[in-house]
Amino acid sequence: MAKYRQSYTNLRQFCEKWQWIDPRSGQQVTGYIHPQTARKVERKPFYIKFLTKTGHVDEGECVCLKVDVLRHQRMVQFVKSKEIRMVNDILVLEV
Repeated sequence: MAKYRQSYTNLRQFCEKWQWIDPRSGQQVTGYIHPQTARKVERKPFYIKFLTKTGHVDEGECVCLKVDVLRHQRMVQFVKSKEIRMVNDILVLEV
């Protein structure tokens, strides 16, 4: 059995999405780049399961706040606890 890996592109597809209300139709839309006239713009929450640096598995519903492409890290905030964590891309098990 091959080692399981998350690709960087797959992480971006789930982690870096926005949701907003479209000004023309009035419907909620999900995508990557929102128009400037959009209302109620916020990050789209997603489920993540990852290893911490100490070896524990952590999981939960969170939103991505910031991405560091040089270090392959992303700053996430858990929805329920509002806790902010740095996640290494290579330690992500499931999105």
